[in-house]
Amino acid sequence: TILEATACGLPVVAFDQNCVKTNTHVILGELGFFAEAYHPEPLAKQIIFAARTLEQDSSLPQRLMAHAKANFSWEKLYKDLINA
Repeated sequence: TILEATACGLPVVAFDQNCVKTNTHVILGELGFFAEAYHPEPLAKQIIFAARTLEQDSSLPQRLMAHAKANFSWEKLYKDLINA
């Protein structure tokens, strides 16, 4: 779901890897919004921050979609496999 949201240009809010072990940082990199603790308050703050960023940065959806396509598309997977 993280990759699908990113490919649709939607900002993703997740918990930081220090509190939950996932590949979210690998998928999102600097384009993700990460709560520092596994609690409602830090998560809510990041949701608000993501919403404000989306309002202020009209290029964010395009950058998210480009990031997903460049790093996780079927075409990239194909090229990686034939060049392995």
